[in-house]
Amino acid sequence: MVVKGVYILFSIFLLMTLQVNSQYTDLKRAFDAGFVRAVVSGDYSRLSSVDPTNIYVQDCIPTISYYPFPASPTGFLAKVLSTKTFQVAAFQGSSPPSFDTSTNPPNGWSVDFINIIVKNIGDNYNVNLHTNWTIYETSQECFDALALGKVHAILPNFVTGGFYNGTRRLEHFIPTCALAASDTSIYVRASSNWTLSIIKSASGLKVITAGTGSAAEAVAFFPSSFTVYDVLTDTSVNPADVTRYIFDAVRSGAYDISWDNYPYGNDTADGLRYINSGLIYPAVGFLNNELLNVPTPHPTPSPSCGGRESGQNVININFAHILAR
Repeated sequence: MVVKGVYILFSIFLLMTLQVNSQYTDLKRAFDAGFVRAVVSGDYSRLSSVDPTNIYVQDCIPTISYYPFPASPTGFLAKVLSTKTFQVAAFQGSSPPSFDTSTNPPNGWSVDFINIIVKNIGDNYNVNLHTNWTIYETSQECFDALALGKVHAILPNFVTGGFYNGTRRLEHFIPTCALAASDTSIYVRASSNWTLSIIKSASGLKVITAGTGSAAEAVAFFPSSFTVYDVLTDTSVNPADVTRYIFDAVRSGAYDISWDNYPYGNDTADGLRYINSGLIYPAVGFLNNELLNVPTPHPTPSPSCGGRESGQNVININFAHILAR
């Protein structure tokens, strides 16, 4: 009986181990191995130093020995190595210095970082890997391409808790290590005496933001008496001018608070004052989970999958803040 009991327990343990390991394809193991080596080498710090909004949130231990490359590549990793091409999807948008997909290949430190990870993978297998970028109009299309196996990965713009076609994204795709993160900003008029605690105890203030995801976060974050306006619902606003439009609205007093927007380029925060909301969101990329069947992609973008860009071609949103819901 004791032997039988031990056998049953071992069988349960083995089954649980197989279920956990099934979530880690060779492509996932190789990508994370390449990422950790980019962190240890200093490439991550060097590249991301140009982005003052980026915060390194560590969820993969920066110890190379913990993340070995697969000795005998299978599945998508084997295909990547045989074709010498790593297929990556990104959606249209521009958020310097993080990324700019107005050109192909795109530019930005996050793009350079992905390229270094891919190079690390190739170097380990003595293969000269090339990163091929496909630019889609929306994030939904990126996930559809990933579901169909047209691409191996998508740019690290997303949180793990988002959805794809109505179900949790983690049920269909494999996340990478957290590649970046940043806090969710609050900007108020510089002349105000507001602090976070004063704001949270106030009533009737007006918040302006961009994207359904950001708007939903603002509704959950601020008192229920606050009014939250998503500027992307106004089709007359040029997506390239969203940040300037929002900051001007706060400067003029038309709105009290800017939520989840950051100044860069010509869109300065002059006349405004930054307040840290205390909310930090790590951003990951997603890899195709070749071990699972995924649902048929929707023909049109789904509001629950579009992230803060809401399935639209939105400009001037920092990539670490484009969070899929």
